[in-house]
Amino acid sequence: MSEKLGLPLLAERCGELLALVQMRPLCEAASSSWREAGCAALRGQLDAAEAELRTGLPQKIAAGLAALREKGMGAAELDAAQARLDAGDVKGAAIAYDAAVRGAEGT
Repeated sequence: MSEKLGLPLLAERCGELLALVQMRPLCEAASSSWREAGCAALRGQLDAAEAELRTGLPQKIAAGLAALREKGMGAAELDAAQARLDAGDVKGAAIAYDAAVRGAEGT
């Protein structure tokens, strides 16, 4: 969370979710028997991570951008983050959003 505005910072979380989702092919491989214990623990988390990347994070970014607009934040930074979000670039949108939040806070 940002200190002054109380908005969530999302880029780090996005990176963690992407790293987790990238592990799915390792757990679906036919020869994953030696990895099965770890994969069994991850399978439920993989679906949740994909859902968060597909819907949760974009919703949080959009809500944060709306809050920043209400606070009078410069449109150029917010438009850049929104453009990335509209293009489906959740990671890029999260990075741009975090930069806008930090800029609004002066950090």
